[in-house]
Amino acid sequence: MMKRCGLIWLMLLLAGVPVWAVIYVDAEGGASGNTARASDGDVDAWWTTATAPDGLWGRRAFGYDQQGVFNGTTKDIFESSGTGSGREDSVAILTTVSGLTPGQLYQVDVVYWSSNSQNWCIRAGFALDAMLLFDRLGDVNSGAIAGTRIEGIQDGDRWVFTGTIGTIAADGNGRIRVYLDDKPSDASQGGWYDRTWYDGLALKEVPEPTTCLLAAAGALLGIRRRK
Repeated sequence: MMKRCGLIWLMLLLAGVPVWAVIYVDAEGGASGNTARASDGDVDAWWTTATAPDGLWGRRAFGYDQQGVFNGTTKDIFESSGTGSGREDSVAILTTVSGLTPGQLYQVDVVYWSSNSQNWCIRAGFALDAMLLFDRLGDVNSGAIAGTRIEGIQDGDRWVFTGTIGTIAADGNGRIRVYLDDKPSDASQGGWYDRTWYDGLALKEVPEPTTCLLAAAGALLGIRRRK
């Protein structure tokens, strides 16, 4: 499900994102959801409501809902390695964003969570074999990119982050596909580094160069008029 969300737009604006149309897409499982197992497109075989390290993502009530509201009535995140030091390698998944403008360019960010005292991570990309690794700190040993923390939104010791995957055009059917995964277990990291909390995706329309020039010209004209 795709929502143009004022709350997410405002938070991303405060985080320094330029003022263009921003869309929040909450990750959803099940028959009517937008997320499936990457290997075969199965909508139910990749998640469960349990937290045991079973190779599946665990769904829990937390984070943003389908309307992009924090702690809303349908809030949920999908979690991997959710049982303390018990590590797991959950299946790779695929979130499909639909209802976009065919051919329109979008900047796509993954929305994920991390404890402020730990360093949770997530992998995301436009291809299964070309995913970026994001975490809270940008761990150089793992080649991770530090996400951008969204100020003003937290739950106890947990904060929400965004990581920019890249820019891509919606296909002829107005869809963009994003692959996601946890980080394969690495005992050298210790503790909770393998933990992943995936909430959803944030998309920002990328204007054509002519649009940018017109916007810049309008801004300059406004400045001159105020002088």
